[in-house]
Amino acid sequence: MTDHAMHAPAEDHGQEHLSDATYIKIALLLVVITAVEVAIYYVDWFHTSGTLVPALAVLSLVKFITVISYYMHLKVDDPRYRYIFVCGLILAGLIVAALAALMRTHKIDYALRFITGA
Repeated sequence: MTDHAMHAPAEDHGQEHLSDATYIKIALLLVVITAVEVAIYYVDWFHTSGTLVPALAVLSLVKFITVISYYMHLKVDDPRYRYIFVCGLILAGLIVAALAALMRTHKIDYALRFITGA
């Protein structure tokens, strides 16, 4: 075999690559957000005021967006990939919301159906 057949040319996909320092900063940010989530759980005010779940949901959403933006490379990839991901995420959210609405409006006693054989 010739020498040029042994080495594949380096492909340039036209995207910028993040530095190691950027990934470390993002990891530290995720650690801080997780520490805040744990601390919030131990603050009684969040339990008594009813803001525990919304606060944790917002912090989790921030972590989710950070992870998909940087670690899944949606921030530097082709915008079409981001569009496809967001459309799938919206569709999944709509399906979950529709199922939750159906479960609230059409309550079925599954145990009674199972017992009666209906």
